[in-house]
Amino acid sequence: MSNKMKRKRNLLIAAMAFLLSVPVMVIAQEAQQEEEQSVSYDYGVSLNFQTRYVWRGQPLGGASPSLQPSMSFSWKGFEIGTWGAFGFNNQPIQELDFFLSYTFWKDRFTVIVTDYGAPDEGNGDFNYFDYPNTHCLEGGFSYNGEENVPISVGIYCMFYGADAKKENGDNVFSTYAEVSYNPTFKKIGVDFSVWLGCALNGADWTTTDTVTMIVDNHHGFYGNKGFACVSTGISASKSFSIGEKLTFPLSTSLIFNPAAKKTYLVATVGLAL
Repeated sequence: MSNKMKRKRNLLIAAMAFLLSVPVMVIAQEAQQEEEQSVSYDYGVSLNFQTRYVWRGQPLGGASPSLQPSMSFSWKGFEIGTWGAFGFNNQPIQELDFFLSYTFWKDRFTVIVTDYGAPDEGNGDFNYFDYPNTHCLEGGFSYNGEENVPISVGIYCMFYGADAKKENGDNVFSTYAEVSYNPTFKKIGVDFSVWLGCALNGADWTTTDTVTMIVDNHHGFYGNKGFACVSTGISASKSFSIGEKLTFPLSTSLIFNPAAKKTYLVATVGLAL
C-alpha cells in the first residue's frame, strides 16, 4: 500500500473515530450535568434585626426589637432549617422554630411542617421538650405563583401542641389562610407585597372562678373569636450585594390587624449568606 493510500486510510479512520465520539461526548456531558444536578445543594445563613416582631398580625415580641438568626440547607426541593426570634425585653419566652419543606413542580407548590417552640431561659424548671405545652406543630400548603402572575396562596393548620383550646379542652386546630400579590419593580430593584390573612376558626368561651369572681375569656390562637381578618398590609424590600455571596436585605412593612384594631410599622435589616 502506498504512503498516499495509508494517509487517506488514517484520515478516514480518524474522521470516523471523531464522528463516533461526538454522541459519546454529548451523552457523557448530559450525564455529568444530570449528576451535578442530582447532587446539587444549597445553604443559607442570615441574621436580621427587626424593630418589632409581628407575626400574622400578632405582636409576639411585645414592644421590643427582635434579633432573628436563621440557617437552612436545601437539596432537590427539600429544605430543612431553623429560625429564632429573641427580644431585648424581660419577657422570658423567646421563639425557636424548626421546619421541613418540599417545593415541587417548578417551584410552584410547597408543603411544609413547622415546629414553633418557645424556650424559656428564665425558668429553671422549664422543660423545652414538653411538646404538648411548649410547642405548636403546624402543617401548611402553598401555591407560590408565577413570574408573570405573582400571586401566592397558602393555608396552615396547627395540628398538635399548645394550640388554642375549646371549652372541653380539645385543640381548636387553628387554621390561617393568606393570599398575597408580590410584584417586582425591576427598574428600581424593589419587591413589593400586598397581603390579606385570615384566621378561619377559633374558640370563644368564658370561665368564671366562683371564689374570686375572676373572669377568663378564651379566644382563638390569633386572638379571634371565630373567622376573622387578623393580618393585612403592604411591604417593600430590597437587597444590596456585598461581594459575591453576602447580601444586605432591607424591608419595611405596614401591618394592620382589623380584628384587634391594631396597626404596626416594622423595619427589618440584616445580613444573608
